[in-house]
Amino acid sequence: MSIEMEKHTNKQFRMKEFQERPSLLTTLLTQTDLSCLKNFFCAMFFLLFLKTVFEDSVSHGNPVHHLWLIKWNFNKLPITLIFWCLLAGSTLLIYYSLQFWSRRPCKTEPMKDFIILLFLYIIYLCALFYCCFRFILTMQLECACTFIVTCESTRISMRVHSFIREVYSLAVRLKIRLDDDIPEKYPTLEQYVYFFFCPSLVFRQSYPRNSNCNWQAVKNYAQEIIIIIYCVDLIFIQMILPQYEKENVTAVNFSAKVSNIFNSITAGALCLLLLFYGLLHCWLNMFAELLRYSDRQFYLNWWSSKSMAEYYRFWNLVVHEWLYAYIYRDISQVIYNLEIK
Repeated sequence: MSIEMEKHTNKQFRMKEFQERPSLLTTLLTQTDLSCLKNFFCAMFFLLFLKTVFEDSVSHGNPVHHLWLIKWNFNKLPITLIFWCLLAGSTLLIYYSLQFWSRRPCKTEPMKDFIILLFLYIIYLCALFYCCFRFILTMQLECACTFIVTCESTRISMRVHSFIREVYSLAVRLKIRLDDDIPEKYPTLEQYVYFFFCPSLVFRQSYPRNSNCNWQAVKNYAQEIIIIIYCVDLIFIQMILPQYEKENVTAVNFSAKVSNIFNSITAGALCLLLLFYGLLHCWLNMFAELLRYSDRQFYLNWWSSKSMAEYYRFWNLVVHEWLYAYIYRDISQVIYNLEIK
């Protein structure tokens, strides 16, 4: 066996360890002077707000005319939330199907059952994404609601995959047990529902939890999310729309197009920062606080990354942990098996 294969054989893949820890920005904002940067952005957006209100009052006679963009984006939010409830409810098919299968005793693990379960799982994923795609086209959803449906369908599929991967081996052991004294139990519905809403994509039957919920923190996070949505509205109204709404895209020359693209990069960078703070910090921490979920390391200091690989790992640890657990490790194992052959 070669040295490389020996190293591969001895390589131990780490397992996700949940422990009580705050988000990095929570620590930095309370223990360092980083809050001055937050105050700077607040002041900048307040000036942008004053400019927008003044222009709306002069041009339209309505100081809140710019809110039309938010109303347009979330016009179909109620029907989108109803559809989301159907998507969430569909995951119970996975939970109860695997539970039903595990309760049918068998002395050995039948390969035929595994193939049938795999086939049904693939059908479920295809149906999930197809229904989302059809819903978006049929309802002609705007950007925000489309973003909700696409992100949630992806999140749901990742959660379902994690649940199956983590519970399947347990379901097999329960299926082939010879007596009822086995200490392991199939996850309860409460555990599954908690996993569905908690800010983690890796299933465990228990997570580290705080003793109580800080409702003031939940309120603050919710307020910041609303303010961030409004700030994105200001960016589009003041920095994006003026460049494109009066231009004939087919007639404008190449240099003007390039100039507009570079002008939009600044707005895009601001939106990216707001997306990070609003989604990966405020949104995840709000749900973590609601559920008393104490492992809040959702990201690391991606702004100090020295490579794109490091940036993508640090930017979103929630997704990175899922990719590591169910994609990277599997691919590494497949490559190793091919090498030894």
